[in-house]
Amino acid sequence: MRTEAVRKIVYDIMTTTFTAPCGTEYRARYNGWVFSWMRSKRILGQVRTNSTWKVIRISKAHAQHSEIEHIVDTIRHEVAHAMAIDLYGCYDHGITWKQCAVACGANPERYACDVDMGVSKYTLTCPNCGDEVKKHRRPKRNQACSNCCDKLNGGKYTEAFKFKITQNY
Repeated sequence: MRTEAVRKIVYDIMTTTFTAPCGTEYRARYNGWVFSWMRSKRILGQVRTNSTWKVIRISKAHAQHSEIEHIVDTIRHEVAHAMAIDLYGCYDHGITWKQCAVACGANPERYACDVDMGVSKYTLTCPNCGDEVKKHRRPKRNQACSNCCDKLNGGKYTEAFKFKITQNY
């Protein structure tokens, strides 16, 4: 149910008229942008575009686990990217995007909030130093501790430092 409430917020913000830094009125929804969920737990939101489509994506995990004000800020952040792309051809977090973010009511920072996306499904542990790496998806290939490989094996992979994988749930 929470995702449906967030979807409504997304569409409300995408149809809101914002005044761009150049003075142009801008609405993401009416400039061809659509909304989609993504399954990422490390990326809160993103815009994707090419010559035929424009998509604003929000992490479903972010929508389910975060405070509403953080979700709203993420949506406004992504709408600011849409504005910067459409009006200025700007794809980064530079000064133009920051001006667009302010115009959209978003915090003009690349990472505006620190969000806990829940417990990772897997923990990778180095058998040598005990360092842990959290993963939401099981690695498809063997991975080793980069710190130990760098310090003790000239930066090359070795089975001696291969991570032990533990499934947390």
